[in-house]
Amino acid sequence: MTVLMMTAQPSTYKPFHPSYEEMIFQAICSLKRRNGSSSTAIAKFIVRHYGGLPNNFRKILLLRLKELVACEKLVRVKNSFKLPSR
Repeated sequence: MTVLMMTAQPSTYKPFHPSYEEMIFQAICSLKRRNGSSSTAIAKFIVRHYGGLPNNFRKILLLRLKELVACEKLVRVKNSFKLPSR
């Protein structure tokens, strides 16, 4: 008896939106809030301006926000995020 194995095809999915980092920076700059923008406000901006987002978009967004804070590209002030002052 022979078993045929199906090989997985490489994914050719390419998102129709820029990287999460670019979308987050665009949202924060466009919202222009003095004390920073909340993750909810950033998510709403991204959903409104970009299409083709995956179903788990908000989870990915929160992970990317944490990573950007960890590498000091964003500053977290209470529950808001803003660009570091230079």
